[in-house]
Amino acid sequence: MTTTPLKQVTRSAVRKLQTSTDTITAGTTQTQAGATALTARINRVTVSAVNGDGVLLPTAEAGLEVLIINDDSTQNIDIWPNTADTIDGEAANAVDPNNLAAGAARRYVAMNATDWYTA
Repeated sequence: MTTTPLKQVTRSAVRKLQTSTDTITAGTTQTQAGATALTARINRVTVSAVNGDGVLLPTAEAGLEVLIINDDSTQNIDIWPNTADTIDGEAANAVDPNNLAAGAARRYVAMNATDWYTA
């Protein structure tokens, strides 16, 4: 088992842990490049034009946790990792195979500098 001592969590990760962003619009290109970048620990998406519009996780940093709330009333959203990162052991840059349903929330935890896991 590998552990990351608290002292190794970066200042950037700590700042992100203390923030929230409201009224996010999911990117409409349905690609990693066009997904709306998330910049906070708690993120509330309120607009998704169609199923599959997406958001982009920040670059993974050990210990970083991000909560995404899909508050759109009808559309599912896709969650993309940042460039070269992975989600739940999928290929690098691959969308989370489990889209986030309307009205649902999901937490992502970075275990290291490239790997996100859902909690």
